Amino acid sequence: MSEIISTEAPADYQRDEQSEKLVRFMDKLHADEIFANEESKREYLKNLTFDEFKNLLMATNSLLRDIPVKQREIDGKEVFLNGPLEQIYPPEYDDKEPLLQELFANIQNMNQENRSLEDMAILTSITINAVHPFNDGNGRTSRLVYQLLAEDYNGNAGQKEELTQVLGEDGRMYKHDISPELLTWELGDLLRKKYLGTNQLQSMPMGFSAENNISFHDYQEEVNKTLESNTALDKSDCDYLKTFFSRPDSQSPTLYALSKFLRENDKVDRYLRVFSSGKSRISIDALSGDLTHEDVQKIKNNYQEIRKFEVELLMDIIVHPDHYPVDQGEDRTILDNLKSEIARGIENGDKNRSLKQ
Repeated sequence: MSEIISTEAPADYQRDEQSEKLVRFMDKLHADEIFANEESKREYLKNLTFDEFKNLLMATNSLLRDIPVKQREIDGKEVFLNGPLEQIYPPEYDDKEPLLQELFANIQNMNQENRSLEDMAILTSITINAVHPFNDGNGRTSRLVYQLLAEDYNGNAGQKEELTQVLGEDGRMYKHDISPELLTWELGDLLRKKYLGTNQLQSMPMGFSAENNISFHDYQEEVNKTLESNTALDKSDCDYLKTFFSRPDSQSPTLYALSKFLRENDKVDRYLRVFSSGKSRISIDALSGDLTHEDVQKIKNNYQEIRKFEVELLMDIIVHPDHYPVDQGEDRTILDNLKSEIARGIENGDKNRSLKQ
C-alpha cells in the first residue's frame, strides 16, 4: 500500500524522543492497569465520557508533537493528504469534532454489544486517520490507539520498546496505519451508487465539451477564463471553482458534489456530453459560464456533505458489517477484507521489527 502523508512541512521535533516521552506519560496514566486485559479495557470504555476521550486524543497527539499543554487543540484546519492517485481532502474543520462524537458513540455502543476489541480498535484507528483532526501526528495517534485496544498492555520492557518503535521515526515500518486508503475501491463503489445515479453518470469524469486532444492544462485555462468572464460570480466564487474544477475527478467528492447538483437541478442532460466512443463527461467549460452565486453555494454544501458522509460510511462499514457484503449472497463482508489487509500489514511489521533487532 502506498503511504499517505500530510502535505505539511516536516516537524522540527525528534519523533523517537517524543515517543519515549509518551510511553513515560502512559506510566502516569496507569495504562498498564487500564489496558491490561479485555475486562479492564471494557470497564474503562464504559465509564469514559466524550470530553475525556477527546482530551486523551489531544494529550496523546500533543505529546507526540511536543506541543505545550495550553496549546492542545483539534488543529487540523487546512490539511490534506497525498495518496497514490490523488490528493485526499478530510472533512471540513467544522465537521471534525461532530464526527469524533459519532465515533465515540459508536465505540460505546459496540462495547455495550460486546463487539470484539479488535473491531473497536479498527474503527477508532481508521476514523482518526479519516477525520484527520490534527495538523500532524494523526497516524501515530491512531497506531497507539490500535495497539492499546487490540493488544493487552502490562507495561513490561518489551511492550514499551515496541510502542516506542511504533510511534517513532520508522513507525510505519512496524505498524502500518489503518487508513481509509485500504477501502478506496469499496468506498468509491458505494459513493458512486449513492451520488452518481444513472448508468451514464457512474463512469463519468468531468472534462471537455468535445472529443479532442487539448491538454488538461490548456483546458483548465479555458475554464478559468470562462469563470472570470461570468458576471454572476464574485471573486470568492470564482476562486473556489478554479480550485474545485482542478481537483482529480475519479472517485472523488468533487465529481459526486457536482453530479448531485446537476441531478437535483435537472441539469444533467444540459451539460452531459456522450461521445461516439460511449464515454460521457460533464462539460465543465459550458457549465462554468452559466453558474450563479447560489449554484456555487449548493455545490459547496454538497461537497462538505459528501466529505462528512464518506467518514460516516466508513464507520458504518465497521459498525454494521452485515450491511456491507463483498458480494450479494456471500458471507464475507467488506470488514472481513479490511481485517485481512490489516493482518498482512501487522505480519510485515513484525518481520521488519525482527530484521532490525
